[in-house]
Amino acid sequence: MGASFQIIVDTEVASDQAQTVGQLALNWLKQQKIIGDACVGCTLDKPDEGFLPGPQAMQAVDETDLDDFFKLRTNAFHVIVGRTIFFAYPGPQLVRCPNCGYDAVANNKSSWQVALNAWKNEQPSGFQCKNCYMNLSVEKWIYDPIWAFGNLGLKFWNWPPLKSEFVEEMSLLLEHEITVVRGKL
Repeated sequence: MGASFQIIVDTEVASDQAQTVGQLALNWLKQQKIIGDACVGCTLDKPDEGFLPGPQAMQAVDETDLDDFFKLRTNAFHVIVGRTIFFAYPGPQLVRCPNCGYDAVANNKSSWQVALNAWKNEQPSGFQCKNCYMNLSVEKWIYDPIWAFGNLGLKFWNWPPLKSEFVEEMSLLLEHEITVVRGKL
């Protein structure tokens, strides 16, 4: 059994506002008691930066019996700030052109990687579809499983599925469009 994660990604927040908006989300989650105390070693990717589930964590998830969840060693939340490609492991099974549906990665992996690196480095990241010749930035393509591109992510390690109402509430709090990326190691 591997570790799973869910990331609420703010796909619209500007890089100079990401820290402030991330702190707003963190404060709200603490205030609502969805997250609790800071912890060390409770996340897999940021071992010194995490927060344990709070006593009201059940308000955010689709399960009611959380006894096993609270016993997990790795079950924390943390904020990711900075230009990031948020992806599910091991990577996309399919990356479709939003115009014609053509699978871009299966037919051009090296150019796709160059475009991803360009986006990460804040350079032009256009990628041309080999089928319809439309040129779009990498974040505009359709990923399966879902990927997201942004400056702020709210990551939940090993939490039960997040409630759609909770995700909607986070979107309203952040005042931006969000995408949820789910994955398993």
